[in-house]
Amino acid sequence: MIEPFQQVPADLFGECVEETHEIVEAFNRSNRKLSRSDVMVIIMARLITTLSRTRALEKILSYLDSVGKEMSVVAERIWKRQDPRELFAEEQQMRLF
Repeated sequence: MIEPFQQVPADLFGECVEETHEIVEAFNRSNRKLSRSDVMVIIMARLITTLSRTRALEKILSYLDSVGKEMSVVAERIWKRQDPRELFAEEQQMRLF
């Protein structure tokens, strides 16, 4: 069983931003550019996944409120820095849409 956190990890936001950047880069390497909303969803998912281990709703909501503005700024920055690479014909995968 995963042990609950007593406190929110000190550098949780920084770690989530780094992981989000890596995830977005992985999509970019497969010639996919994500929307601003996609980037925001990834950041939120990473935060909520870790925050849920605190099992204290008040702490979770307080933390999300405290990083809300910074989260929007970071999501915008990651979104703007995307650079999807063009795939060679032999690397491309068939798509329905």
